[in-house]
Amino acid sequence: MNNTINKIKNNLDLCFLVLLAGFLNIYNLWRLGYGNGYYAAAIKSMTQSLSNFFFVSFDSVGFISVDKAPLSLWLDTIFAKIFGFSGFIILLPHALAGIAVTILTYIIVNKVAGKLPAFVAGLVITLSPVNVAVYRNNTPDALLLVFVLLAILFAVDYFKQKKMLFLLLSAAMIGLGFNTKMMQAFLVLPALVGAMVIFAEGKLFNKFKIGLIYLLVTAFISFSWITIVDLTPADMRPYMGGSDNDSAWNLALGYNGAQRLLGEDGVGGRNGFNVGGKGPQRLFVGEMATQTGWLLVSAILFSGYYAVRNFKKLFRKMIGQDVPVSRLDFLNTLNIGFFITGYLFFSFASFFHSYYLNIFAVPIAFLMGGLAYEIRDKGASNRLLPLILLASVPVQVYLILQAGYAVWLAPIIVVLAVVALVAIFYQPNKKLVLAGGVAALVSLMATPLVWSGYTTLYGNTASPIFIGGPQVRGPGPGGPGGRGGPPGGPGGFAWGGNPGGPPPRDGGQPPAAPGFAQGTNGSVQPPAADGLAQGNNRSGQPPTNSDPNMPAGIPPAGGGAPPPGGGMFGPQNIDAQVLTYLKQNYDGEKYFVAVSSQNQATRFILNEDIGNVMTLGGFSGGDETLTLAQFKEKVASGELRFFLLDNGRGGPGGMPGGGPGNGFAPTGASGAPGAPPAAGAVPGVSPAAGGNPDLAQAQSGRNGLSADPNGAGRSNRGGGGMFNANQDITNWVRENAVPVDGMTGLYDLRPTEFGS
Repeated sequence: MNNTINKIKNNLDLCFLVLLAGFLNIYNLWRLGYGNGYYAAAIKSMTQSLSNFFFVSFDSVGFISVDKAPLSLWLDTIFAKIFGFSGFIILLPHALAGIAVTILTYIIVNKVAGKLPAFVAGLVITLSPVNVAVYRNNTPDALLLVFVLLAILFAVDYFKQKKMLFLLLSAAMIGLGFNTKMMQAFLVLPALVGAMVIFAEGKLFNKFKIGLIYLLVTAFISFSWITIVDLTPADMRPYMGGSDNDSAWNLALGYNGAQRLLGEDGVGGRNGFNVGGKGPQRLFVGEMATQTGWLLVSAILFSGYYAVRNFKKLFRKMIGQDVPVSRLDFLNTLNIGFFITGYLFFSFASFFHSYYLNIFAVPIAFLMGGLAYEIRDKGASNRLLPLILLASVPVQVYLILQAGYAVWLAPIIVVLAVVALVAIFYQPNKKLVLAGGVAALVSLMATPLVWSGYTTLYGNTASPIFIGGPQVRGPGPGGPGGRGGPPGGPGGFAWGGNPGGPPPRDGGQPPAAPGFAQGTNGSVQPPAADGLAQGNNRSGQPPTNSDPNMPAGIPPAGGGAPPPGGGMFGPQNIDAQVLTYLKQNYDGEKYFVAVSSQNQATRFILNEDIGNVMTLGGFSGGDETLTLAQFKEKVASGELRFFLLDNGRGGPGGMPGGGPGNGFAPTGASGAPGAPPAAGAVPGVSPAAGGNPDLAQAQSGRNGLSADPNGAGRSNRGGGGMFNANQDITNWVRENAVPVDGMTGLYDLRPTEFGS
């Protein structure tokens, strides 16, 4: 007992970090419904058979898979199988993974630099706003970070002990990371191999041999699952969602690989998901900056300082000379490489969500730990080091003012920074120097704490597209408006219809986080789903929670249903009449109904427990799962009777601009079937464009129709584009199937020449 108490006393700093991470990651988690409904629906389907589990099937009959690697979804499914399927249970593994990230970061830095640098690194990663947001959603990113950190941990152990086992374990962790989020795991790979080559013992030939072994093991583990999938006959597994040709290899190297860097349309393609314009400035503006930018300048300066100071030593070590180096040298070198790779990717890539930046927080945290070590040991004799740390203060003030949120922080962190400078530079008393260091740390971590706290208390991470902290105005391209709403304000990154999307500056109720602020912002109110207000109200505020025990402004709980995801990929409500008719007329067909994309299917799977839905176009409607001839075969065989077209979204559910009505109540739409477009919408263009004329024009250009009447062999992304890959099938349904009277968007396939 005494031994346990002593261990706790000796690790109070780590205990504090764990408690802090636990609160930020888990508090209010039970109020977020299912998080990302797309993944939640897949997890529910995966619990129903081993085949669905292995191939990560989105539906219960194994028609199409999700467009991600399996490991994170496997973990969630195991939790759901053991503890029961619910929103909290499938979000919990990600919150726990976030706590593991804090612990692993502390352990790694403590091994090589001691407790103070370990605490600083652990605090930085724990308070990274984008990381907190990721841990509160069921995307694969949290588990990916665990594998990346384990790879770094084993690499550090290999450098110390020179045991091949640690090298192999490190490579295996990168392979498992690939099987969690595919090519994103490889962002750390150049840095790891480069550090191995520099620090391995022996001549260059031996160093390159070690690097080659590392790459071969990584490749073997990485490509095992996708190889097994592609070797499995297509009729024995789901279609690989997100791929061009039903290939897991194509999914990994295409949609989840090259397209992330080059964009969906290749070089020069449009930037995706409101991440700003390409260039080295991207990470310093808008929401991209507030995710990981609070200490970015200090990380850049310390990387340059360390590289210049140690270049000769590292070069001599690389060419095989006997040079004394430490594990901290290895860790710093590795993370400078990791930082450079991440900075270049996120500055110039085209097709990613801003929350992908969570992996970029890892090298920033480690570099801050390395800087803390240098300041602790050399700060008294090298006054440049504290200046490197405090260089982030003016950047933080700029970002706070740019965001227009919590502006009261700006004078506080300036005063603390001045106190730190005076104490460090002009006072010989060591206690005052220590106080100055504490003041510097508080000044730099106060804003990330506020942004992360906002995410925990108010942020809606239950959306496919989310951020950490409040929405941000500021320089950069305006965000697309809500569906059918006015465009985002110029110079803003807000997703909602609120022009510019700045949070209130007067200490009032915080603004809606993405998902709640993605609907119309005018006079037309979107419909409610399961008691949840969808879209924006006139003030741009999130729906107020009626629970008197919760702070004002927190979005409503949502019970067992997912919160309104909003935006292009949010789930849609099923028209009650359509649902009743389908249930009354379902006669045991293999597929209860065919729909265009997961936006429609998610509600069937999660809310109605109807898993045998044919999701023809996959996540966004961009997958060509069947040719027209194959679709006709399924109709003729009696596997499918009903098709529910999504006319209101354009693409596979309808021509661009759609027809009146859709059988669904889209999140953030005007509500009434056949209602005219809301103010700001572009007539004749898919509402997916969000009322933004530029985005609408680009969307319309991608929605070209195929001239092939038989629907033969067309790439899902080359011709049809997002929401439009299966237009041949939807056109055929309109022309040949019988619309069900009074059921908007519902077609009966039985009376066609191929029906039974």
